[in-house]
Amino acid sequence: MKCDRASLSECDFPLDPASVANTSEPLLVDSGKEARIWCALDGVPLNEEHVSWKRDGDPDLMKRASAEFRNNNASLVIKAARQEDSGAFKCIINNNLGNETSATVYLLVKREWPVLTCVPDQSWGCFHQRDNGKEA
Repeated sequence: MKCDRASLSECDFPLDPASVANTSEPLLVDSGKEARIWCALDGVPLNEEHVSWKRDGDPDLMKRASAEFRNNNASLVIKAARQEDSGAFKCIINNNLGNETSATVYLLVKREWPVLTCVPDQSWGCFHQRDNGKEA
């Protein structure tokens, strides 16, 4: 049974427009680590179909991230965060009983600094070293 504003007479529970009750604090993570930001939601009914995540200028966000929904909490998970992932993310909710509403959650990914190797008695001094040990 579909229960929405158009079929209120078929519903046997109260309906409430969706809203964002709370969000995660701004998150600071190391480059390459998992980043998880979240929004706690209110409203009836609510499920994963009512929630989306957006980031201005990043149409490919969901190719690198996954969305989770559990117990009226929506999470966005980036498995291996990169510095380019830093910024503002919008948690957008709409259960079709009111207006779409959203909240902004911030992520900051720490910069990964290169490893410097210094060789004594060499006129060229230091060089950048990549993970494979070769000179960059």
